[in-house]
Amino acid sequence: MNGKVGFDYELTKKTIIGGIVSAYKNNFWGDLRNSAAIAIDNKLDTAIDIIASRRDIWKNISTNLNIAHTFSKFRKLSVNLDYIYYTNNNPSDYRYKFIDGRGAFIYEQQAKTNKITPITFWVQSADYSTMLSKKVSMESGIKSTFSILTNNVVFNNSPVYIKQKNLRMTSSLTLKLPKEYVLDISGFYQTRFLFSLIYKAEPLGAVNFGVQKKLKDNKSKVIFNMTDIFKTQIQTYSVNFPQQNVVSWGDLFNSQPLFKFTFTRTFGNDKLKDKRNRTTAEEERARVQ
Repeated sequence: MNGKVGFDYELTKKTIIGGIVSAYKNNFWGDLRNSAAIAIDNKLDTAIDIIASRRDIWKNISTNLNIAHTFSKFRKLSVNLDYIYYTNNNPSDYRYKFIDGRGAFIYEQQAKTNKITPITFWVQSADYSTMLSKKVSMESGIKSTFSILTNNVVFNNSPVYIKQKNLRMTSSLTLKLPKEYVLDISGFYQTRFLFSLIYKAEPLGAVNFGVQKKLKDNKSKVIFNMTDIFKTQIQTYSVNFPQQNVVSWGDLFNSQPLFKFTFTRTFGNDKLKDKRNRTTAEEERARVQ
């Protein structure tokens, strides 16, 4: 079940203001079956049959306010403000059946979990484009995302309360140069955050660089990209819940510096007019959904 409504209003000939409100409710459920085995000296000691019954209930409301102003033919500014609120209810029942190496039943264990997660995003962005000279144009953008996530998890009557607030900032700069060259520089910085519900991750960021050349047929491009060029996208994590027997720490290498060449060619009608950008929160929705 979902719905969306929006509007655009022309304040002046050069300024347009708009807004969007959307909401949905989704309900998923199902049974999952897994198995595990414990071997000693390469001989099966214990087999474990795991059956999980899960429900996943999502509710969402999102709003967007945007304004676009044209200073002149080659100078434009657009600003977006998004508010996104989710709630996720995720009750689960687990049944563990233990069987010895000869196939005889040992015992059965049951566990229940219930996780309620409210998630809030505030997303602000601004994009500006202008001509630096007759042959050089510039497009720049900045975006910040402030999020609040709260987890109330119950595992076999043992409550675990988790709350996090974090900020993510991204920025990009595009220069359109003579002879159909384009340079792109982008990067992001992420403050301390949680992943997989309970792991605390330290701040991290990355810088990317790219250059592209449009060929003479105007439908083909050659692109060269370098990602994480300073090798800073290293995620240091830790979790410390001794009462639940969950204590761990380590480093995760989310990516390695990557060098990539790409050739693209456009077929068909390439003169379709782009729609006006009315929201910049697609990345935040993708992180939740």
